[in-house]
Amino acid sequence: MSKREKTEEREKRRKGRLVKRIVIWFVVLAGVSALIFYLVGSAGKNDGDTTDGGIPAVTEGDWVKWNASSQVVLLEYSDFQCPACKSYFPLINAVGEEYGDRVAFVYRHYPIAQIHFNANAAARATEAAGMQGKFWEMHDILFETQELWAPMSASDAASVFAGYARDMLRIDVDKYLVDFDSEAVQNMVTEDFSGAVKAGVNSTPTFYLNGKKIKNPGDIEEFRTLLDEALSNATTNPQ
Repeated sequence: MSKREKTEEREKRRKGRLVKRIVIWFVVLAGVSALIFYLVGSAGKNDGDTTDGGIPAVTEGDWVKWNASSQVVLLEYSDFQCPACKSYFPLINAVGEEYGDRVAFVYRHYPIAQIHFNANAAARATEAAGMQGKFWEMHDILFETQELWAPMSASDAASVFAGYARDMLRIDVDKYLVDFDSEAVQNMVTEDFSGAVKAGVNSTPTFYLNGKKIKNPGDIEEFRTLLDEALSNATTNPQ
């Protein structure tokens, strides 16, 4: 084979590899698009009313704490494996200590499973614990121990979560395991996620105040400014 023929052969191979890479990327993108389409289309509770910010309105199916009857509602879309979400965990607790008697807090799932491989399982763990009245307790434990279970394999992380249910929450672990693997629990996580996707949420944490998206407050002073204004407006314009 001449030098020219060798050069042409190498060029053909290079182009062939390039085409294969392009095809692979198209397949990956198509798969991600199909997943998002499925999640959005499969939502159940998200087919109802939405807020001005485009997210589903708060319903009895949501996890709400502090003053659940308040007109001022702080809502967070979060991922239990997200380091930024963990950094907000103590800040939200501090806000609750100061405003918990006047403000409602809602937690919704937005597990970014493409990079946080145990996030969806963690969300299911809280929902399974919630079936026995221990959602918020599992919520707190998962954030407090994130560095322990985040790097684990899926099976090891699931075992750790079950251990929390058995040893720390002291709930019926057999029921917990059934619920953890159930379609009903997965649907709860999916519904939160798909409602967020519809509203354009693409990162965690993402906060909404009275249904409108807000810039993530950097400290408790910024939370105070936002909440004080919302409380003042609620007093001036009661619903």
